[in-house]
Amino acid sequence: MMRIKLKLNFPELQLQAVMKGKAPFREADVCYTDECEQTAKYLHSNLDEKIDPCDDFYAFACNGWIRKNPRPKDEHEWSAVKMLQHQVSEKLIELLEERSYEKLPLSVRKAKSFFAACRQPELRFEYGVQEIKRLFTKLGGFPAITKHWDEDEFDWEASYVYCDTRIGLCQPFFEYEIGDFEVEHGVHKKMIELKSPKLLYLGYTLLDNSKSYREKVDKVMIFTKKMKGRITAIDPNVSPDDLNDEINAVIELDTKIANLSMFADSQSKESDFVNYTIGELTQKFEHIDWYSIFTKIYKEVNIKLLENEVILTKNVHYFQKLGKLLKNTPKRTLANYVNFYFLNEFGARTIFQYHNKNNRTTDSLIRRKCYEVTEDYFKVAINYWFVKTKLTTEATDEVKSFLTELKSALTLTLQNNDWMDDETKMHAQMKLNKMLTFVALPSEIKSDDDLDKIYAETGFISSENYVNAFKKMLKWRKQTELLKLREEWKEDVYSPSDVNAYYTATENKIEILSGFLFPPNYYRKAPLAVNFASIGSTMAHEITHGFDAEGSNYDHKGELKNWWDSKTHQTYEEKVKCFIDQYSDFKHAFINSSINGRRTVSENIADNGALHQSFQAYKMHSAIRNADQDLRLPKKMSKYSKEQLFFIALASTYCSNHSRAFDDDIMKDEHAPDIARVIVPLSNSHEFSKAFRCKVGTKMNPEKKCILW
Repeated sequence: MMRIKLKLNFPELQLQAVMKGKAPFREADVCYTDECEQTAKYLHSNLDEKIDPCDDFYAFACNGWIRKNPRPKDEHEWSAVKMLQHQVSEKLIELLEERSYEKLPLSVRKAKSFFAACRQPELRFEYGVQEIKRLFTKLGGFPAITKHWDEDEFDWEASYVYCDTRIGLCQPFFEYEIGDFEVEHGVHKKMIELKSPKLLYLGYTLLDNSKSYREKVDKVMIFTKKMKGRITAIDPNVSPDDLNDEINAVIELDTKIANLSMFADSQSKESDFVNYTIGELTQKFEHIDWYSIFTKIYKEVNIKLLENEVILTKNVHYFQKLGKLLKNTPKRTLANYVNFYFLNEFGARTIFQYHNKNNRTTDSLIRRKCYEVTEDYFKVAINYWFVKTKLTTEATDEVKSFLTELKSALTLTLQNNDWMDDETKMHAQMKLNKMLTFVALPSEIKSDDDLDKIYAETGFISSENYVNAFKKMLKWRKQTELLKLREEWKEDVYSPSDVNAYYTATENKIEILSGFLFPPNYYRKAPLAVNFASIGSTMAHEITHGFDAEGSNYDHKGELKNWWDSKTHQTYEEKVKCFIDQYSDFKHAFINSSINGRRTVSENIADNGALHQSFQAYKMHSAIRNADQDLRLPKKMSKYSKEQLFFIALASTYCSNHSRAFDDDIMKDEHAPDIARVIVPLSNSHEFSKAFRCKVGTKMNPEKKCILW
């Protein structure tokens, strides 16, 4: 039989095919879609292919990004994620700026009206001055600017209740909040916690021994000038010189309150909660009618408090002295203190905040600040509409399928490890099985009607009168907080512009926020290797938090409970120590000082576990479900295997160009610096070394590796 040798020239054949009108030759395992070409272009532009990936993979994967993304002068933190955060914020602002109100949920229309009202500085100031003057009267009058103020008409307790419930921004003299407390093992109860004030004018500064006399004098002068400016802006007829004695008396009271608070803090311990009924509180802490104050506060939301309602505090020493201090302080000073407090908080957020240091307003500054405050109050509505209009169900469904695969990968790790006993494995598996996962939206919001129920009590929101709209939202938020005392505790909702993901140990729950579902964290219609590396590793990071040095102390119900066999836990601690030592010893030219391996250990465990689980999940997913999507990228990225592509995509999420000052700050953070978050986990990965053929002993493939999950 004659054998014929064929010599094929693929570029020539491709050229001939094009000339004959046929499609060019395409490799079967390469993705050629527009989305893949864009992804390839982005990832390749990040690379520095002059760097040996086995020597410094961070430099290899990110030097290109650093060169093409210089840090803006006004930014200390600058990274791929930070850039995405800016982009997501811009998308959200544009959503609020869209002119059409048709087919929008009522709550979204309210958000748009609130944003529009905020962006009208002239109207805001005009309405603001009128409203602030009206509220001075409601608070019992402002003697500093009122000629015929009558102290017999002033009651600081009534003023406090109005300021707290009707305005919602001020709690002078003391603070309180509703907390979820464990009253016995596994039994939780919502109770009021009474606190000393944290928001004072100058008191803490003037008592700070580390401050020089000159610094303190300067602070007093700055505060005095600011308050005079704000008062005369509200009422130009007031003479600034007439305010000196009034302001000095307020500063003196503020310093006395700070002194009480600091002494109380020094006498209490973190866990020293003392329980009182409201009736006992009134008897124990004299000169303040606590029962009257709190019954009036909760009457606003139709909650009737009895004298046996329990209130907790850690600040017994503070409240033992507060009543006497307020009783011995002239009513004029108390009234000025409350009104200064109100003006400083409410006035700043309605009319004073929107001016730069030269007292001139810029449209871009107003636009940004107005978005921030709109997002703060309407985050649920904005997030809901953002997800509905900007994210496809295809994307969220894919991310949810990744979560299933990631849990399966960790299940495999749990089953196959040889250092855990069977019972501890069973508890770990139960915790993994019971872990709640939410992508993009809170679980209770499934329709426009569900959304509108949340904002039903705000009433009409004007698109012109910002001060009125702002006051309504303050009152709505305050009432929502008060209702927590009796209502079922609802999950927190994060800001839609927050590009992040979270694990909550006490609820055994992970949340992937909507802002995360964009490049470089998620690439629409990209190969599996890219998305499992980027968003997959993030989700795996949060899952692993359930089993890190802190999360491992909580069981499947989110309760603080030891579910570890003692011998298994000893082995666990040895593995944890490996990470502590490894990160403490990490050195790189980009880092000025050493990493605190102990402080960062939980995040480091999560980073390392995330890499292993996301790679295993990627391999499982491509083998079992979607082999046709397990492709390489085209063009200049086609030279990299699918496995190499995985590690390149993962590293690209950590590319950053921070200032030295920020790098110094992050050394105090619970996260390791970005460069360590890439290099250390990859150097612990056998799969990485195999993909890039890194020899044992190279910087990216050391002999000693730390492995836990």
